[in-house]
Amino acid sequence: MKRIYLILVLIFSCFVCNAQSEDNSCLDNLIEAQNKYKAGNKEEAKKSIQAIIDYCDDATSAEARKWLEDKEREEQERILAEQKAELERIEREKEEEKARKDFKERMKVMPQAVERLVLNEIVRIKMLKGHSSDINEVCWSPDGRYLASGSFDKTVILWDVNTGDSIRILRGHSISVKSVSWSPDGKYIVSGCNEYVDKGYIGEVFIWDVNSGKCILTLEGCSDAVKSVSWSPDGKYVLVCYRSVYPKIWDAKSGVCIRTLTGNLDFIDYVSWSPDGKYIAGCYADHSKRKWEGKILLWDVKSGKEVASLKGNCTIVRSVSWSPDGKYLVGGSSNNTVIIWDLNIGKITQTLKGHSEEVNYVSWSPDGKYVLSCSGRDFTDSPDKNAILWDANTGKKIQTLKGHFDVVNSVCWSPDGKYIVSGSSDRTIRIWGVK
Repeated sequence: MKRIYLILVLIFSCFVCNAQSEDNSCLDNLIEAQNKYKAGNKEEAKKSIQAIIDYCDDATSAEARKWLEDKEREEQERILAEQKAELERIEREKEEEKARKDFKERMKVMPQAVERLVLNEIVRIKMLKGHSSDINEVCWSPDGRYLASGSFDKTVILWDVNTGDSIRILRGHSISVKSVSWSPDGKYIVSGCNEYVDKGYIGEVFIWDVNSGKCILTLEGCSDAVKSVSWSPDGKYVLVCYRSVYPKIWDAKSGVCIRTLTGNLDFIDYVSWSPDGKYIAGCYADHSKRKWEGKILLWDVKSGKEVASLKGNCTIVRSVSWSPDGKYLVGGSSNNTVIIWDLNIGKITQTLKGHSEEVNYVSWSPDGKYVLSCSGRDFTDSPDKNAILWDANTGKKIQTLKGHFDVVNSVCWSPDGKYIVSGSSDRTIRIWGVK
């Protein structure tokens, strides 16, 4: 009797082992099929999964069935998304083509005596979509063929101006991108980041190779939040404006900080090189008299020392841009005004009024005749979501560029002065034709 019992136990053990072996084999086959699917062999993987569903135990079969259903649903969602994107692209192309044709037809009937820049005929000819959050800054490549944009979505996107397509997405930042700038030769881009994390502001500065889309250098040694970045006119250096420390000049090849600008410091919001690379202008908010007073500071690049301070007659200056000849500066203020300074006399020559919200960004046209500004205020239902074109000589408002649905954070002229680009918190970039 005892011998019979032992024989039965042995038979049962063999049965259990065989069952476990079959279970393990099914699981191995399932994993192998999933790997095939990930590798792109989808049809073969689906056949293997179906075999597992038909012949394996209930638990493994249920797991395989759920996995297959999830993948088929994802595949269907992807196809629908691609179809929707294609329809949107076709519709966008039709809209842009119509705008281009209308613009050309109007240009044909223009009198020959009309000035080169037909300012009363600015039209939007492209709208670019690709970012998933606010666009903080957008700028043209030196040859005018491409755009770079930085966003709260932690990416920099490179765009083909002619087609309106994104040609490369630069990923690697861990926080939102505040500022972007092309090198003068168009081969590199510098991006600066700014974000509030765990009760403190932090920053990053990356230099990217445009052709490969890879980060080739990180400017280390200062982790403060970045307000703006700017490439020197000779392409050798990068200027970085920080939230709570002095602006610094970095060697673009070695990543070494070669100079720190000195002088007054309360709140530097933006910095910009002069066209000849000898000076730097910075937006400065003075709080020494217990109230904010907006100013422009000028530094000598060689010494890093402050050489001039220009009163702004405003609370804060948000952005600054040099005239092409380096004789004037234009700034955008928190008092809703655009301010022009004559550097020969060190005083304000014009205060341009037309915005109903603080001015976020300013840009001088390549020929020096016109100034662009944009406006809006974050976290409010801002009524002013526009850019304005001004005559730099008379200070008169020439045209308001309408179309964005949220704050306009950045505006910039193309190198040839024929186009304007604007970037907004509505997550779009708009290109406007001015000739």
